[in-house]
Amino acid sequence: MTLVRKYFKFPNNREEWCVTGEYGSLSFWVSAHTSELSLSWGETHYGGVENHYNEKSKPSYLDESAKHTDCNYNGGLCYHDGSSLWAEEHWIPYILPRGNEGIWQELEHYYERRLKPEQENNE
Repeated sequence: MTLVRKYFKFPNNREEWCVTGEYGSLSFWVSAHTSELSLSWGETHYGGVENHYNEKSKPSYLDESAKHTDCNYNGGLCYHDGSSLWAEEHWIPYILPRGNEGIWQELEHYYERRLKPEQENNE
């Protein structure tokens, strides 16, 4: 499966990596805390991992309330679900330090596991 890599850097110091393919998009974003918050909480970053499902990959637990039609990642229809906890506990401490290539590899690995429908993963 061919995945397209997209990288975004925003003026508010937010960075986002995204892979897009036949089954939608998976993205990881991160921002640096202000120095005041970093000192009091001890954490330097916050972020999220976002699943941008399409009709082929939408899990049954998502209803129409998660749907929108102007997804910048999918180029249209999207059923969105994400996790800041997964970013905080896994991606930021373990994947972010591996740099861009480590982030791309992790996104591509999880794309197959999270967005590709289960019956197609078993073929």
